[in-house]
Amino acid sequence: MPPCTGLRRAPTRCCSRANPARSGYRDGPASEALFSISSNAQVAADVNGNVYVSDSGRIRKISANGTVTTLAGDGTGSAARDGSGAAASFTTTNAIVAKSSGSLLVADDILVRRVSAGGTVITVYKSELGQYSRIESLALDSKGTLYVDGLGYVGRLEAVPPGAS
Repeated sequence: MPPCTGLRRAPTRCCSRANPARSGYRDGPASEALFSISSNAQVAADVNGNVYVSDSGRIRKISANGTVTTLAGDGTGSAARDGSGAAASFTTTNAIVAKSSGSLLVADDILVRRVSAGGTVITVYKSELGQYSRIESLALDSKGTLYVDGLGYVGRLEAVPPGAS
C-alpha cells in the first residue's frame, strides 16, 4: 500500500495519516484513531476545516487538528433511529453535506437526517421518490434549499425548503 497522505476510500478500510494499515473503530488523536469504513463511505468538509466521515453506521468528525470523535451512531446499521450520540443509528448513509450552521445533513436510505454539532440526530425529511429507491445525493444552494436525488428515479429532483432541513 502506498504511503497514506490523508484519508482514502478503500473497500474495507480507511486510513488516517497515522494508521494506514489498521482497520477498526477507535476515537482519539490521528496517531491512535481507527476507521472501519465500508465501500459506500461518504465524506464532507465544513468551512472550519473539519472532515466528516460515515463509518459503518457512525458519523465521525476529524477536526482540523486531527482528533477523531464519533458524533452519532451506534455502528449497528440495524435501523434509522433518532437520538443523541450512540443512541442514534443509521441504516445506509449515501451522502453527507455540511451546513453553514455547523450541522450535517445525512442521506440515510430514504431519509434525510440532521446531525447537530453536538451529535443529536433528527429525521427532517422522508423522500417520496418511490418504494424501491433511496436517496443517492444531496446538495445545498446558497439560500439553504436542499436538493435530493434518488437512485431509480432519474430526472426527478426534490427540493426541500431551508426551514425544513
